[in-house]
Amino acid sequence: MTKHDDAVALVGLGNMGSAVAGRLAERFTVLGFDVDPKRRADAAKRYGITVVEDLALLAPASTLVLSLPAPEISATDRTHGRRREMPERGPPRRTRARR
Repeated sequence: MTKHDDAVALVGLGNMGSAVAGRLAERFTVLGFDVDPKRRADAAKRYGITVVEDLALLAPASTLVLSLPAPEISATDRTHGRRREMPERGPPRRTRARR
C-alpha cells in the first residue's frame, strides 16, 4: 500500500484510538496524542507513529480524529482547563429511502 502525503492527527490512544492508530499508520503519517505518557509510548512502539506531548504540535496534520471516552471530554479546552458548552442535540433524524 502507498502512504499518503497528508498527516492525520489522532487524539486519544486508548483501546479504540490505539486500534485506529494502527490502521491509519498503514496508509498515513500519524501524529498521536494522549494525556497518558504510557499510552503515547506504547502507540509509538507498536505502530511507529509520531507521538506528541502538546496538542499544538498536531497542527500540521490535514485531518484530526478524536477518539475520546466521552463527549464531555471533547468539550474541555485542554489549554485552559475550561469547559465549553456542548450544543444540545435533538432526537436523531430518521429518513426514509425513496422508492
